[in-house]
Amino acid sequence: MAQQAQARIRARREARVRKAVEDTYTHRFELYGGGGYLRFRPGKSLQQTNQAAWNVGFTDYIKPRWGLTGDIRAYYGTAFVTPNQYNIYKPSISEYSYMGGPQYRIVRRIHWAISGQVLAGVTKGIFNGNDAQFPGTLLGMWPNAAKFAVNVGAPVDYNLGPGLAIRVTPNYLFTTFGSSIQTKNIGFTSSIVFRFGRR
Repeated sequence: MAQQAQARIRARREARVRKAVEDTYTHRFELYGGGGYLRFRPGKSLQQTNQAAWNVGFTDYIKPRWGLTGDIRAYYGTAFVTPNQYNIYKPSISEYSYMGGPQYRIVRRIHWAISGQVLAGVTKGIFNGNDAQFPGTLLGMWPNAAKFAVNVGAPVDYNLGPGLAIRVTPNYLFTTFGSSIQTKNIGFTSSIVFRFGRR
């Protein structure tokens, strides 16, 4: 009898977990926003800099595990340029990215989930010497331009409830400023995720 009781308890617990997972991951839409960080090289011969970021995005899960994501981000930082005749040091730089692509839920658990995403689109870089009229190329920075970019990320969600989660996304951002490819842009975003729209 004790074994039967334990089996019933285990079956009820498993049913509760299945129901909670279903309640969490049958939302069709996700809206997220937050901040982040990026290590970025603003010029071919310049050192990498730290950049603060904000991001906002939306995912439509067209299938239970497959979604299409649209993402907007902005990065802000300071470039460390070499001593120069213009007496300009630590100019402010920024990038604005507009990307979209597929997202796939790899692991779905009651309290957490892991996904993978590949986003592609355009990143607009503004690399001026603290003056909109002063070209940053004279300081060794990339020219101002809107260029193709790819972001590869792995969103990790911690669920606060079926419709709310905290997300941290480690990512690589590949950019193409200055007719070259920058592959060492490593960072992360942290977001609040709102799920809505039952299937």
